[in-house]
Amino acid sequence: DLAAVGSDIVLLQGIDGQRGSQPAGAEDHALPDAQAVGQRHDPILGHADVLGVSAPAIAPHVEAGDDDRIILDAGTTVFQLARGIPQPILNAGNLTIISASIQVVLELGRWKGVHFILVGGLYLPDYDIAVGPQAIGSLSALTADKLFLGSDGLSLTHGVTTANVLQAEVDRAMVAAATEVIVLEDSSKLGSAGLTPIRPVDRIHRLITDEGAPPEFVEELRRRGVEVVIC
Repeated sequence: DLAAVGSDIVLLQGIDGQRGSQPAGAEDHALPDAQAVGQRHDPILGHADVLGVSAPAIAPHVEAGDDDRIILDAGTTVFQLARGIPQPILNAGNLTIISASIQVVLELGRWKGVHFILVGGLYLPDYDIAVGPQAIGSLSALTADKLFLGSDGLSLTHGVTTANVLQAEVDRAMVAAATEVIVLEDSSKLGSAGLTPIRPVDRIHRLITDEGAPPEFVEELRRRGVEVVIC
């Protein structure tokens, strides 16, 4: 059942018809074309985005506390996180997930114990995300403990950036709604910049990346007060 909350937010309560039941095959994290998501064609850059940060490595950063509220951005690395969240957390009944990503809702929306708020708006098919004023307005009415943010680049000069202006607007609204901003970034994107800035580098709380991260880049982030986790 899809229960509408206002006009722009959808609260997903077990889309198999029974809120709280685990979907058939959920243990395998089934998703149409899910294998292609891990190595996805980037419509802007024109090549496959090969992930260096694995799901088992980043999933422990999602905790099973009381009434945890997290925002999951769109993108390949964040989707890897979504696929790797341990089943006990998904079944616990105290996790609220907020996302504008169609891939994320298909992956997590039917799990027992997950209260999923799907942010609506104008569908951007190349990114499988809802954007526009409806999405931004919906996010302005929400708060969360953590945001897991993906991007097309992270540089010391321009901060967190993305290649799409509409997605950047939604990402900024997600940042404003979250207490803690956690960036998930493949090391190949460190030092590069996309078209539009989302957040200055010294205003993110944590970066989770892989072992290919340049040591001098990591050192400078830590000097600026950013926690860096190498997976």
